[in-house]
Amino acid sequence: MHSQKISLYSILFFTILFSLFLTTKVFAVAPTVTTGTATPAETSATASGTLNSTGGIPTTSIGFEYGLTTGYGASVSDTYLHDFSYSYDSQFGSSGTGNGQFDGPSYIAFDSSENIYVADSVNDRIQKFDSSGTYVTQWGSSGSGDGQFNNPKGITIDSLDNVYVLEGSNNRIQKFTSAGVFITKWGTLGSGDGQFLFPAAGLSIDSADNIYAVDAFNHRIQKFTSAGVFITKWGTNGTGDGQFNTPAGIAIDSSGNVYVSDSFNNRIQKFTSAGVYITQWGSSGSGDGEFSTTVGIAVDSSDNIYVTDRTNNRIQKFTSAGVYITQWGSSGSGDGEFSTPVGIAVDSSDNIYVADANDRIQKFTRSFSLSLSSLVCNT
Repeated sequence: MHSQKISLYSILFFTILFSLFLTTKVFAVAPTVTTGTATPAETSATASGTLNSTGGIPTTSIGFEYGLTTGYGASVSDTYLHDFSYSYDSQFGSSGTGNGQFDGPSYIAFDSSENIYVADSVNDRIQKFDSSGTYVTQWGSSGSGDGQFNNPKGITIDSLDNVYVLEGSNNRIQKFTSAGVFITKWGTLGSGDGQFLFPAAGLSIDSADNIYAVDAFNHRIQKFTSAGVFITKWGTNGTGDGQFNTPAGIAIDSSGNVYVSDSFNNRIQKFTSAGVYITQWGSSGSGDGEFSTTVGIAVDSSDNIYVTDRTNNRIQKFTSAGVYITQWGSSGSGDGEFSTPVGIAVDSSDNIYVADANDRIQKFTRSFSLSLSSLVCNT
């Protein structure tokens, strides 16, 4: 009887002990991420790395240990992401006149196959590269004839992969096939409808293939059909809502809203597709959300806005309402550094491409820092 009592107490003791073990908080581990920390008996871990091609955290990157079992999470909500930024990935280009070399590259555009087109401004040509930055072809030479250029700047591509180029000194837009075959042109020097005054600035296109051109020194935006028929215009010189001081870049979001980098007013202005003023953000300076000469502008698949902050040698990212998100870049010629960045473009995976005075195109991918503390569970 005495020994039976001892056995019952032993069973009861181990039952309680096992129950306590099961109710203990588990800890998270990050076994294959770029960096990760976790201490047994703690309830949180942190991890960081590069997002995959679809913008998600790689499924093999994050693991959670649940007491006696281990599983790997297939996805993690953006709710848990913080310190979201961008990491240098690769680059192509160098100074010169050869294939794949640049002299003052400015604006950038992508076609439906992710080929990259660069306005090689001082070399008076357009160069085409595949998605990895390998040279494909080029067209153009100095002059004013069909297919020739004088300071090509803005570039955009329609739904049929036709290429449109805005020339800063020939005061016109030329249209080409994706192979560089000349199709048509429009524009002359002046301030009338369909005329330009040294528009060394950007081009963009909406879902209906309407073309939006930044007419920089007329301080306005002009809108055309893909055949070059004038539709409308807006903007005058000034600092008020809807006015500009030498606008530069232009981009359009999924709802057809138009964003313009108002360079010397150091701000971004947002309009409807008809040119009706919506909002603005930015002021002169080097703080978050401030600018020192806004130039290039691009929109990603979530309608976030990217701006080349030229004299501050950085890229800034905002929501479509102008709320500051993050920034990267500093002055220099190293990886991830810039010398007066100009053109910026976003591919279908939301990778960012930037042209600068280092005569190169740099590619950046999204990176993350992840806190797992809120994912720790009780078993």
